[in-house]
Amino acid sequence: MITPSSFSTPSVPSVAPVLPDASAPAGTAVPLTPALRVVQMLRKVIRAIDLDSHRLEHRHGVTAPQLLVLATVRDHSGLGIGDVARLVQLSPSTVVGIIDRLEERALLERRRDAVDRRRIQLVLLPKGRTVLDAGPKPLQAALIARFERLPADDQARMLAALDQLTDLLHANDIDAAPVLAIGPLDPTQTGIA
Repeated sequence: MITPSSFSTPSVPSVAPVLPDASAPAGTAVPLTPALRVVQMLRKVIRAIDLDSHRLEHRHGVTAPQLLVLATVRDHSGLGIGDVARLVQLSPSTVVGIIDRLEERALLERRRDAVDRRRIQLVLLPKGRTVLDAGPKPLQAALIARFERLPADDQARMLAALDQLTDLLHANDIDAAPVLAIGPLDPTQTGIA
């Protein structure tokens, strides 16, 4: 498994970025090459995800991955950590870190199963329900809804283009969950608590 920290592109020479011609008069829009437009659009996507993450944390006190875990626990009673990890498609260790932080903030808790005392179930607490009832919608939810309304041909073209872009960036082997978030999904992976 390749992680973002081990990601490199040995086949691409190290060169300074190619920028638009600066000889245009001040205040004049400089046309971008198609390649620079791709880079610019990627930057806009990354920035939109980052801004949305800050909005969620500032307004609701949760990250997108935390919100996803809370909603999953609400929607499926009696889940254990492994169940949540499978449903949200994150590693169990990442989910444990997310649950630790949610439990510290009294949004959910771990409880022993009444029948099988070896099993730990996750339970949404009133404060967690309040966060979910406030209706925070991560950018991912809007993207999925809008994408699913596109005609099937447009969806297929977009997927093909993104597959090709992933290939161009040598990013096919990077482990990534289907969660729009910048950086590690478990802040303890970087020492941030």
